[in-house]
Amino acid sequence: MKSSIVFVLPTVGQPRFSKRIETVSTALHLKGVFAFQRDYHKGSNVGHKVELLGELRKGRYIARLNAYLKALLVVRKSVKDTDIIYLFGSDLVFLGVIACIFTKCQVVVEVGDIRPIQTSKGVLSRIYRCIERLFLAKVGLLVVTSEKFKTEFFQACYRIENIVVVENKVQFSWYDKGYYTRLLKAEEESGRVKIGYFGLLRCAWSANCLYHLLSEYSNKFELVLAGFVFDGYTEFQKLISLDNVLYLGEYKNPEQVSCLYNEVDIVWGAYKPIESSDYNLKWARTNRFYEATVMGKPLILREGSQDGVFGKSLGNSVLLSDANYVTCAERIAAELPDKMTSLRTASDRVKALDYTTKEQDLTLIERLLEI
Repeated sequence: MKSSIVFVLPTVGQPRFSKRIETVSTALHLKGVFAFQRDYHKGSNVGHKVELLGELRKGRYIARLNAYLKALLVVRKSVKDTDIIYLFGSDLVFLGVIACIFTKCQVVVEVGDIRPIQTSKGVLSRIYRCIERLFLAKVGLLVVTSEKFKTEFFQACYRIENIVVVENKVQFSWYDKGYYTRLLKAEEESGRVKIGYFGLLRCAWSANCLYHLLSEYSNKFELVLAGFVFDGYTEFQKLISLDNVLYLGEYKNPEQVSCLYNEVDIVWGAYKPIESSDYNLKWARTNRFYEATVMGKPLILREGSQDGVFGKSLGNSVLLSDANYVTCAERIAAELPDKMTSLRTASDRVKALDYTTKEQDLTLIERLLEI
């Protein structure tokens, strides 16, 4: 008889959640999926019926506490006869551990980012780390999306060893179904380089840099923009107003990913200058990096990011190091058109299968069946 599992999501519709649910449910009996709602983003379908636990409003932390308390009663009822509860986000570890008190249900927590409160030097952060360390000690398995999250933080700071790494790679089952098929892109009649910027759109610095590039060099560049504008709304609206920018709105992942990437020459994966405390960019690679690499597309990346480290080693990326977005845009305009041939060649050499979750999916399932 298969072990049973329930999932608890901090919001509906992140592709990473869908990936994990699909993978795990091939080996374990999926009893249910619970999720909180967000007032600022509805998300997309995760492929299974979702029972909503309540709404988490942006910045309303007292209201969030109330939502968590109500959710605790619902989740506890569900885990009484369940083998594993799988939660996304370190803040949900508290909900999971408390809900499973006096039950046989094992808690699994997946952490996809490191937040400032976990790494700051202030008193509140130290208190938070102490509490989080106590709760994580009760977890049967910790899943992280970066090797450096494992070694540099959870092992070095928390002394946790029961960790498995499942990176933000392209879901193997989606790749196997043909959602990430590379097609030869026809040369643009205009002769312009077509940049693609896809996913969660929240970097105002990137919007400003691209605006300067596309407005000053409209004869050389065009942009395809797709995704949800989460932050930097004013900057992105200004960018979208340009004639050589096509904004497609939100898209379905993975169904429409191939169409997007096959339409562009190079993918924007850069960010504003990385701060010393921005461990997510320094330690983890992004979805854009993996998707572009699997699709055989070169990238524009930030020097010092984990994306940049691997992009440099592959030779398929342009790295931006300057803090000034005008300087970066001018450099792209001066250098990128002449580099496109060598960047395409380097991208074509990359084995797509190496950037899918095939091996890590098997490891995760093995570890889940062991706990």
